Amino acid sequence: MSNFSVLGTSAATSNTVFTLRHPHSGKTLDGNGNTLYMGAANDGDYQRWQFVPAGGQYVRLRHRQSGKMLAHTAKGLSFETEQPRDSQLWLPESLDQGRALGLRNKASGQALDSNGKDVYMHPANGGSFQRWEQQIARATWLSGLRDDLTLAQLCVPGSHDAGMYELDQSLTLGDQAWYLQMAELATKLNVFTNLWNLITGKKAELTGAVAMIAKRLGLTQSLNAYDQLRAGSRFFDLRPTYRADTRAFHVQHGKAVGPRLHKVLDDVVRFIREHKSEMVVLEFSHFGLDKAQEQAFLDLLTKHVPAELRLALPRTAPATAAVAAHPTLLASVPLRELRGKVIVVLDDDQRFAQQLQGTGLPGVYRLPTNLPVLDDYANAQDFNKMLQDQAGKFRKFGQGAAQRAAQQPAEPKLFMLNWTLTPVDNDEAKAITGPSVEEYAAVVNPRLAPAVYQDSAGLFGRQPDHQVNIINLDYVETANPVPLCLEIIQRNNA
Repeated sequence: MSNFSVLGTSAATSNTVFTLRHPHSGKTLDGNGNTLYMGAANDGDYQRWQFVPAGGQYVRLRHRQSGKMLAHTAKGLSFETEQPRDSQLWLPESLDQGRALGLRNKASGQALDSNGKDVYMHPANGGSFQRWEQQIARATWLSGLRDDLTLAQLCVPGSHDAGMYELDQSLTLGDQAWYLQMAELATKLNVFTNLWNLITGKKAELTGAVAMIAKRLGLTQSLNAYDQLRAGSRFFDLRPTYRADTRAFHVQHGKAVGPRLHKVLDDVVRFIREHKSEMVVLEFSHFGLDKAQEQAFLDLLTKHVPAELRLALPRTAPATAAVAAHPTLLASVPLRELRGKVIVVLDDDQRFAQQLQGTGLPGVYRLPTNLPVLDDYANAQDFNKMLQDQAGKFRKFGQGAAQRAAQQPAEPKLFMLNWTLTPVDNDEAKAITGPSVEEYAAVVNPRLAPAVYQDSAGLFGRQPDHQVNIINLDYVETANPVPLCLEIIQRNNA
């Protein structure tokens, strides 16, 4: 468990589903609705629990599979239907500086304890047998949030260049001149070995070297789109390009070319069909398309993201002779309308003008017209510079919050925290010899949780009318961002 306060007990997160891992034994609190026991983690409903607020700091502990409450009576631990008894009330207590959680029963005053085999009650002592780790079910983490929370009140993990989890091997020669130049430079700098044959243009050697260079500078994720969603990401940065050599649309990052776009979209649709409580925003930007390819791109979107899964909302106000129609403001839409939907937004007002006129393409929106997002990278290679840059932009974002709220209709704007460091790709020698995207992520991602825990009054703290809405990450799963987003939601919307 990361360094943050006990989650799941506020009105905003009261239904969050989690497991309780026993760090001393490595096992998980388990039950069949009649008997409580310990078991090896299996991600099943028998091991899933929810906190139900019960007044003050106390909660009930609901068993996901049976719907019953965990109680402690004179007969011991038992499962019961919900009743107004102190024996069903538990006090979550922060242990080990927020890294673990204790559960003390109100009626008996004793704490939930285990030796790794049996589960029992014992006088509270804060020892390792009484410590539990609250682990969020990341694939369904939105299921526990209130339906009335809007996008502007949510904080979600985002995947920077979500499609760049692998290189498309058929395209490694797509930018041959650039890669040859980079490989020759790498050879002169003695960064890679055995590259002399590459300079002669032999295809086998060229392919291998291109993969090495493109991987360092272009890959930003290790999980495919489906598994990024299972890890909790809900905002995808996707950069489409059309390649004449494959006659297909792909995703790209700089000169690196990733998988075919339809493969990414099919993963997204598979996840949403399996998880009706969840949603995902697909933001398309940095288009590598000609004008003639725009309609084909839209056709691919509508083919691989079925209409019933695309969020399609009416404009907030109809046009009249005197008043122009207001655009659909997605940031104000409540979660109840977003569940089970793919929200498609195109970040380029200079494209698709003809194709998007009127209602010809429901469920496809524009940034910033329909979903304003303050999205500005630090483009830094130093952690402190990145943090100061993003904190400064968040302060400026907050200064404009009251003005945005006063507009008619109010136009909430989302803030994207770009928690990323950027290789120096305008300096080719440094880009090759410096850290890769993955190495930079290994520096900044472990520092995300401490920043949330420590910065209670600033970047992540409670604000009167604004908050961090998207945490944009490379190698998203290594930051474990879901508990952090829940912390931000709890602080700002309790």
